[in-house]
Amino acid sequence: MSKVFHKLFFHFVWSTKNRLPLIDQDVEDVLYKFIKRKCMGEGYRLIELNGIENHIHILVEFKPIHSTPEFANIIKGSSSHFVNKESGIRKNLYWQQKYGVLSVSEKDVPMIQRYVQRQKDHHKNGDLRDELESVFNDESS
Repeated sequence: MSKVFHKLFFHFVWSTKNRLPLIDQDVEDVLYKFIKRKCMGEGYRLIELNGIENHIHILVEFKPIHSTPEFANIIKGSSSHFVNKESGIRKNLYWQQKYGVLSVSEKDVPMIQRYVQRQKDHHKNGDLRDELESVFNDESS
């Protein structure tokens, strides 16, 4: 696979279970550091990571070593395990089973990166892009 040319960019979005506000500043600090390390360890280039109390956005340059469901499961499962069992903070983190993923053209990466960087402002001001937030319309899972 080392001789395969690829330029794949994906924007993942997933929520905490039942959209509960589980990502406070303590959780965010350890969660984001862990996700950055995990992406690098798995061979992905993390371009941007941000979110609010009940969901996160991940913009990643994707390598075709896993499928998108495998990537989401690896990052979601390992990050909640780390926060709950290894981080030393006394808070729990649980993710919804579902997630959203959008392919991103290379030329649009800077725009999506800015969108992810400004998550807290977007939610505070109600300046959201429906197609990027629609994964949360059904809270049943």
